[in-house]
Amino acid sequence: MEQLLKLLSLAFVSSLKFAASPFAALGYDLNYIQTFLTTTAGGIFGVLFFFYGSKYIVQWIAVYKNHLFFLFGMNKKTLEDELLPERKRIFTWKNKMIVLTVRRFGLVGIALLTPTLLSIPVGTLIAARYFRSPRRVVGYLCASVVLWSLILSSAVVIF
Repeated sequence: MEQLLKLLSLAFVSSLKFAASPFAALGYDLNYIQTFLTTTAGGIFGVLFFFYGSKYIVQWIAVYKNHLFFLFGMNKKTLEDELLPERKRIFTWKNKMIVLTVRRFGLVGIALLTPTLLSIPVGTLIAARYFRSPRRVVGYLCASVVLWSLILSSAVVIF
């Protein structure tokens, strides 16, 4: 039972912050095969959850946006008047980097950056936003998770 809880917690960590999960496996004294399989399964579960769940999360926020404003003590009209008077698009350096990465490297670049530099939720939401083919997006993201799991698990076991 204790071993199952270790594996489930490692899979949960790998679905949110994949790059930290092989190092967390060191603390659980897992072997290479257990580390590889658990981090891969957790990462793929995270990709599928955030890819297919993002649509519902965005819809939920759109429906309950006014309730959220009320919950936090803000009036939507007051917020728009005070904080966003002109509704111009604001390009931050993060937005520019995302657009440059998407244009320069495409889906393959986003997929390769997702497990390590970006987190799985952020990378999956970016890929779902900018690319239309769900089978290709999920396929590339899952392949990237398997590749990075192989690399990171091997590095942790070797060093």
